[in-house]
Amino acid sequence: MKASIYVLPSDLEGFPNALYEAVAAGLPCICFDEFPAHEIITNGFEGIIWDNGNDILLGASLVQLMDNNIERVRLGTNSLAIKERLNIQAFGNHFLEFITQ
Repeated sequence: MKASIYVLPSDLEGFPNALYEAVAAGLPCICFDEFPAHEIITNGFEGIIWDNGNDILLGASLVQLMDNNIERVRLGTNSLAIKERLNIQAFGNHFLEFITQ
């Protein structure tokens, strides 16, 4: 069976590798904003981010994506852009720029 949506219901994470891997695999993702989710996904572009602890909206988003193939595919397709945005060369250049400013 192949996954078509990734949900990370944690309210505390460091850098969530599983979320990054799900986005890189082209899955639309749903998560809370308590950890640095905005560093990985853009709300409404690669996935959906809700205020921490809002289980009702998190669940509603899951049902919405399960029922809406077009939106699920759109978010998942957009997710693949993370491979360019966070590849090692781009990340290294971003880090170098940060420390030299």
